[in-house]
Amino acid sequence: KFYIYSKIYTFFIRFLAKKNKSVIVQSEWMRNIFIKKYNIKSVIVANLEYVPTTNKIEQRKIKIKNFLYPSFPYVYKNFELLGECAKILDQDPNWDGKIIFTMDVNENKYSKYFFEKYKKYNSLSFVGYQSQEGIKKLYETCDALIFTSLIETWGLPLSEAKKFNLPIIVSDLTYAYETIGNYHSVCFIDPHNAKNLASKLISCNQGENIFSSTSHPRPSSPFAETYKELLDIMDTK
Repeated sequence: KFYIYSKIYTFFIRFLAKKNKSVIVQSEWMRNIFIKKYNIKSVIVANLEYVPTTNKIEQRKIKIKNFLYPSFPYVYKNFELLGECAKILDQDPNWDGKIIFTMDVNENKYSKYFFEKYKKYNSLSFVGYQSQEGIKKLYETCDALIFTSLIETWGLPLSEAKKFNLPIIVSDLTYAYETIGNYHSVCFIDPHNAKNLASKLISCNQGENIFSSTSHPRPSSPFAETYKELLDIMDTK
């Protein structure tokens, strides 16, 4: 399914990109793809949800219990990694954590499939679709963000987690480094290795620090952080 999705996605990008004078993307790595793969010369990076990077270190809880994954139920979000991880976690007598999903389990065929396959595992919690206030409360009460997606243009929960000073566990993929930027508490994981992820979750659940700082440069020009900056750039094209 992920292979089919990626092929369709690529087709529409190629078709639409060639019909425009300029292309607006959310990240530097996407700009590089458009330039190299699609031979598009004018590519603007515009991230209007841009969060100023920080290396400020705040004291966190020693033991992490609640791992939040706020996401809609799509195949590329890589929920199966966490489902397989839960099989391992449930067998550990010292583990007392939860992986919290915000998906509506009846939203589509994939959500129904995932829920039926993995609902029996105690390590998983399905809290359903959340309002803006509900998701804010989850960010405030959970101990860490977990984000195992395989492909993203940006990955908004990563920016949101930074606003709430949450430790972040994220796929070791290009999009994650740029979205996170400079941050004091990140753990990059293999998005295809459930055993390794389970080991890391157990470690931080038992009080070990699996997180470290990371850094990434700002996107090069042309880059817009506000609508005004974007319009000013477009006026010059």
